Amino acid sequence: MFDLEKNVRAWSDCLRSQGHFKETDITELECHLHDEIDDLIHAGLSEQEAFLISVKRFGDTHSVSREYSKVNTENLWKQLLLEPEPTGI
Repeated sequence: MFDLEKNVRAWSDCLRSQGHFKETDITELECHLHDEIDDLIHAGLSEQEAFLISVKRFGDTHSVSREYSKVNTENLWKQLLLEPEPTGI
């Protein structure tokens, strides 16, 4: 029998192993995955079909990891450039 939560955890663990994600990123991606799965289940697909299609739509873990590493790097530079220098007060 297909265990949806076990498969979502395995997918999340695979993303974690890529090393480019913060835990908040993983949580956000899991929420998006669950939303997509729920939409497909409401459209009449089984949990397994919905999971497989949703994961496929996200793309392979290397691509997702690459995109998030770009976003996280951009955020780092924005923080470094936009944070005011501490004053000596």
